[in-house]
Amino acid sequence: MFKGKLNQITDFIKEHNSFFANGFGNAFQHDETGIIWADTKAGVRPIFPDDTLADYFYLRTDKAARLQQDTAMFPEYCGKVAGTVGITSVKAVAVVFDADADLLVRRLINVIALASDGIVISGCNWNREEVLVNEMRNAEEKDVKAALQRLKKQVIVSIDFTIYDPISFNKINCLPNICKSC
Repeated sequence: MFKGKLNQITDFIKEHNSFFANGFGNAFQHDETGIIWADTKAGVRPIFPDDTLADYFYLRTDKAARLQQDTAMFPEYCGKVAGTVGITSVKAVAVVFDADADLLVRRLINVIALASDGIVISGCNWNREEVLVNEMRNAEEKDVKAALQRLKKQVIVSIDFTIYDPISFNKINCLPNICKSC
C-alpha cells in the first residue's frame, strides 16, 4: 500500500544527498535475528548492520498500516461522505562515514519533510550506539557488540516519521485488476 510512497521518498533522499551510495525504501527487521533486510534488485539481502555498503540509508516500516476515516480530506462533501487515510510509521536510518551527526539529522529531517505530502516527523536520534542497539534489539549481545566494533567509524542516526496517504475509492465496476500476469 505504501510501497510507491516509500520509493518516492527514497528517490528524493538520494537525489538531494549525493553522498549516499545506497538507499533502501523497503527494509524490514527479521524477528529472530534482529538484522535489517531489504528487497533489492539482486534479491533479498541483509543491509544492517553492514560496513561494506559505504554511506547508505534505509526506510523501515512494520509492513502494517492503520486506516482512519477522514472527512477533512474531502471538504467538497461537507462531511457527508468520509474519505479514508492510510497511516504508517517509518524509521529512516542513515549510516555515514565521517559525518557530523547533528548536521546529518537536521539535513535528513529537512529532506524527508519535503519528500512528499502527508509526512509528519515525530522523532530523531543521533546517538550512534543507541540507534544501533535499538535497531538490533532482537539480536544476540555478541552480535550487537561485534556490529558496534565494525561500525565504529560511521555515524548512525535515525529519523521517525509517519506517512498519511489518502485512499481514493472507485466505483465497483472500476476496481483495479490485482493480477500481475493478467
